[in-house]
Amino acid sequence: GGVTAIRVSARVSNVGPVAGADVAQLYLGMPASSGQPPRVLVGFRRVMLASRASKVVHFTITPRQEWWWGHGGWTESAGTYRVYMGDSSALANLPLRGSYRMRRSIGSRAVTVSAPKIFKPGARAEVSVTLSAGGTETLGEVNLGLKAPGRWRVTPFSAVAQSKVAADKAVTAKFAVTPPSWAV
Repeated sequence: GGVTAIRVSARVSNVGPVAGADVAQLYLGMPASSGQPPRVLVGFRRVMLASRASKVVHFTITPRQEWWWGHGGWTESAGTYRVYMGDSSALANLPLRGSYRMRRSIGSRAVTVSAPKIFKPGARAEVSVTLSAGGTETLGEVNLGLKAPGRWRVTPFSAVAQSKVAADKAVTAKFAVTPPSWAV
């Protein structure tokens, strides 16, 4: 978890005398400390099976599926993630279970842009871009940038690259932004 995908597989079997279909459903339970719902659906596959046949289904839990919105940014929690598979969201119908542990979390990341409400054509204005890092991990190789509409000039006047941003710290880059003199 965290930066690598988790692969989950299960065998679905039709033990009945006639062909049929079912939907294999994969649920992910976030660590209790996240305050998130007990389970969220992260994948499903419809499986058609002949009588007494079986098929293996595969799912991938991506790092993005471990994220949740909180404290003004996307975050993830260190702790134990539970995996449930079955054919319904009811816990009684999720017989296949497993878990994995994420030991550390990069935590929430949020970017804030502060700019004037109005830009005057041809006049330079200051715009700042701030990255706030949460969690327990230091972010490496951070490069803050700012893009503006075509023919606007953007010039950094403070550092935009940082080799590291420590957990629970923020870094800000400032830019001079000048719209073209003919802009309305």
